[in-house]
Amino acid sequence: MIAALSRKPESTVITISSPNRREVREFRYSYKHSESDEKVQNAGKECDYNSGSGLFIRKRRVYSIEYPRKNLELLNVLGEGNFGLVWKAKVNGIKETGIVAVKTAKVPYYLIMEYVENGKLLTFLRNYRSKKDYYNESESYVTTSDLLSFAYHCAKGMEFICSYGDEDVYEQKTKGAMPIRWMAPESLNLNQFTTKTDIWSFGILFWEIVTLGSTPYPGLGASDVIKNVREGYIMEKPDVVWCTDACYDLMKNCWNINPKKRPTFSEIKQTIFNMLEKRREFIDLTSFADNLYYGILYKSQGEKV
Repeated sequence: MIAALSRKPESTVITISSPNRREVREFRYSYKHSESDEKVQNAGKECDYNSGSGLFIRKRRVYSIEYPRKNLELLNVLGEGNFGLVWKAKVNGIKETGIVAVKTAKVPYYLIMEYVENGKLLTFLRNYRSKKDYYNESESYVTTSDLLSFAYHCAKGMEFICSYGDEDVYEQKTKGAMPIRWMAPESLNLNQFTTKTDIWSFGILFWEIVTLGSTPYPGLGASDVIKNVREGYIMEKPDVVWCTDACYDLMKNCWNINPKKRPTFSEIKQTIFNMLEKRREFIDLTSFADNLYYGILYKSQGEKV
């Protein structure tokens, strides 16, 4: 569930995922510069996507496209998820940064994305724990601003996505692994997913970021998570010095049992931006235990991790 960590992509190296999707869309992006985005990008060194040129903002027009499979050269597998492999590949013919295309004519279907050199944010944060002995080196340390920047950009992306279907309700009819630890009570009870359940999931994501990639609901198995969440349980404030009351208040707001009382992604984005204005300089890893909040997970009981 934790988001990908992005850097400016290389011109000829891309990432390919092969999801099981029949419909495709290609989204063209243009640069949009704003003062708040500039501050956020400057605050988080790992989030310097476009060298100060601003964030990618999707235009309102949507185009259909299929990209020639013959122009793709698969290099190596970067990873594997619940829905397919992710490959590193070379591509010929894509010159404009930010184009996303899906190949659907033949199986397997390919989704072409930017290549992000630092990989998954989850792995990035967990690997950072091992740098405790030299966290204060300029090329190594992660700041509180970085953590907030990761969350800010996730909220900003979700704000945009949700603007295209704010009232849509998706009800799962088929069986399959589910991200139980990120699901809202109404999703667990009714198999329904809305923007408000996405808000709940974002609160879990924010908890993961603050705890440097820890496992949500530490110490609980999948069945215990389901039982406790249905009964109104929410996680306690993370026991790390850089998790301020404001951070935890945002998490709790996302986990409001009443979906209508949860904040919008626009409100979340602004709240995190306000936190960035009051940021501290770096995280003292000497106060963070290597195994803090790690849980033992088993892919059982229909749980997707």
